[in-house]
Amino acid sequence: MSVEVEGQERPLRAWDLVHCPPWTEHVIVGAGDGPCAVLAVGARGRGGVLYPAAEFARRHGAAAARETDSPREARSESLVTLASGLTPPLGSPS
Repeated sequence: MSVEVEGQERPLRAWDLVHCPPWTEHVIVGAGDGPCAVLAVGARGRGGVLYPAAEFARRHGAAAARETDSPREARSESLVTLASGLTPPLGSPS
């Protein structure tokens, strides 16, 4: 698993903790051979959220086609897949 925070890529190991203050550009990618789990906790304030078209995520097949604030536009069924093979719902909290 790897994370890119503000343009710097870092490998992650079991039990690593990553804290990203609000509006810190970050991408988390399960880039290893085995399963991984990520617990992400946050609150979306009135400023919303921005999905970047990050090259780091693109190398792992997980990037938005272009920078957007729409979850529906940022994701596709080929990007986010659960271990069961189901794609999570794409409700847009706009």
